[in-house]
Amino acid sequence: MTRNSNDVLVGANAVTVESLVIALLSPIVWSNSTYWKYDFVFLIAVAIIIILMLIRVMAAKADNPNIFLIRRSLGLSSRLLDLVLIGALAATSNYIISLLEISSPIAVFAVVSSAATVGFVLLDQLVLGEYAGTWNKIIHTETENNRIGHLLRDIGDLGENKLTQLGDDESSRENKENSQIIIPAIKLVLLLLVVFAPVWLILSILFENWQTGIILMFSLLFLRDTTRYLYIGYGAASNLSDFSWPLKWEFVWSIAKGIIIASTLGYEISTTI
Repeated sequence: MTRNSNDVLVGANAVTVESLVIALLSPIVWSNSTYWKYDFVFLIAVAIIIILMLIRVMAAKADNPNIFLIRRSLGLSSRLLDLVLIGALAATSNYIISLLEISSPIAVFAVVSSAATVGFVLLDQLVLGEYAGTWNKIIHTETENNRIGHLLRDIGDLGENKLTQLGDDESSRENKENSQIIIPAIKLVLLLLVVFAPVWLILSILFENWQTGIILMFSLLFLRDTTRYLYIGYGAASNLSDFSWPLKWEFVWSIAKGIIIASTLGYEISTTI
């Protein structure tokens, strides 16, 4: 299988994204211990990402690399990078909990992960102006022409319109636009609860609390979208299909991440299942 310049560029961009994120997150993970006896999971994730990075660097110099396999490795790399991000946020959450003696670790993690996601979105949009447009383009390109597709496109259009107005002085229509996005947002939340019901139901059973299950599920979705955007927005992947797994494996991986998050925060998992 022969390569082309675009494939080499994608591989190089993936190495750049992964090296920068690992350099930023790794010190956070290990300077603020998660107080979890399985901390080595995050270390293994970093090690595998580095190995895949080296393979991509070598592929750029090879005459006939397996480009298909290398592109498919982006799915694994992005999920492992997602795990490293979780480790950094869990470590930060534990640090905050130890300082403030807060009794709800999952709530702290949800706030920290949401703040990190929103902060990244605003920074990217204000500085580069790309976040909203990139996601909206993906939504319009990859959604089907049905009710769900129309809902996602409406939310994408509204979200892009709202984010592109950041920093503008003209805000006379702000209240009207806020009211326009409320109903589609509620529909999207309900849709996610239905589609990802296996994830939050199993997490709810494992941690004997349905609120914990739902909070974990949405935290996982926010973080997953952030990781995927890092690859797509900065040229390390061309579309969502580069990360696609069968839905059942996505559920399994999401549940596994939920267990890892809760374990790092000191929760004891129920043996109900």
